[in-house]
Amino acid sequence: MRNGFHWPFATLLLAVTVVVLTFVNIRNSGEETSIVPAILGMRERWASKYMARVANLSSITQQTLDDATSAFLLELIGKHGAMAKRLCNKDPYTALALPVLTRILPNSKHILMIRDARATVHSMIERKVPVAGFNRSDIPGMFKIWNFQLTRMLNMCSSARGLCLKVYYERLVQRTRDEAQRILNFLDVPWSDDVLRHEEKIGTEVKLNPKEFSTSQVKEKVNKKALTSWFGCYSDDILSRIDKLAPLLRHLGYDTSTTEPDYAQFAAEDFYAKGYKI
Repeated sequence: MRNGFHWPFATLLLAVTVVVLTFVNIRNSGEETSIVPAILGMRERWASKYMARVANLSSITQQTLDDATSAFLLELIGKHGAMAKRLCNKDPYTALALPVLTRILPNSKHILMIRDARATVHSMIERKVPVAGFNRSDIPGMFKIWNFQLTRMLNMCSSARGLCLKVYYERLVQRTRDEAQRILNFLDVPWSDDVLRHEEKIGTEVKLNPKEFSTSQVKEKVNKKALTSWFGCYSDDILSRIDKLAPLLRHLGYDTSTTEPDYAQFAAEDFYAKGYKI
C-alpha cells in the first residue's frame, strides 16, 4: 500500500511511486478506490469506547472487526483490477491509519512519499485540487496543515518498523533507477526495466482513472520539471516565514534559506550516509 495525504493531495506526492510499482508484472495497483480510506476510518470509529461497548454487548469482539475489515479490504483490492501474485493499492491519506493497517494486514508493506511542501502546496493551488481541510486562499494555513499531517505520518511510519519505507520525491526523480531499486528491494520484488518505461504501458497494461488529478502527470515520463515549478510563485512574506509555518521542512533537509533551492543534495551518492534516513 502507498500512503500520503488526503485523496487528491496524496497523489501529488505519490505519482512517481505509482509509476515505479504499478508496472512490475507481479504486482497490481490500478485506480484509486477512494473506498479504502473510508473503511479504515469506520474501523477506527468502531474502536471508540462507546462503539466497542456496543459491539461487546452484541458479542462482537475487536478481533472479529479486524478480521472482517481485512477480508473486505482484500476482496476490494484484489478484485478492482486484474489479479496478481502480490496486490498493490494506492489510496491517499491511508498513512494516517497505518497502525490499523499493519495490525489487520500484518504482511503488508507501505511507502510514504515525502516532497517539498512548497512544491506540493503550489501544485495543489495551481491545479485547483480540492482537499478537505485545505483552503487554497489561505497559503500560510496550508503549510501549517501540511506540517501537522506529515509529522503524524512520519511518526506512524517510523513506528511501523520494517513495514514502512520513506521515499524522497526529489531523490526519486533525480536518481530514478537507484531509488526504484531501493523500493523494490524493500518490497522483495525483482527488478524490471519496465519501471523506467512506464509511459509506454499506459492504456494497455495499465489503467488510469481520467478523473484522478494525477493521471495527466503519471502519463508522462519521469522528469524533473516539478522540482522547480514553484519558483517565483510565493510572496517574500510567505517564504520568510516558512520555517515557522512548516518547521518540518528544514528538519527533513530542505533548504529554506533561499527562494530557489538546489535539490542536488538529494541526488548525492552519500545521501543516506549523511543522515537522510528520517
